Amino acid sequence: MNNSDTDVCDAGHNNVAQMRQFEFWKASMDCLARNQYHDVLIWRTYAP
Repeated sequence: MNNSDTDVCDAGHNNVAQMRQFEFWKASMDCLARNQYHDVLIWRTYAP
């Protein structure tokens, strides 16, 4: 099962390709570091 299969909105389905790109995560983490965010929680839905 793909993680986006359990999303309750279209955002998850529409952004799967972008979320799998390294540059997306690098830019996101760089932005968090610039703004001095020290904690990052990443939630994932696990299939039973």
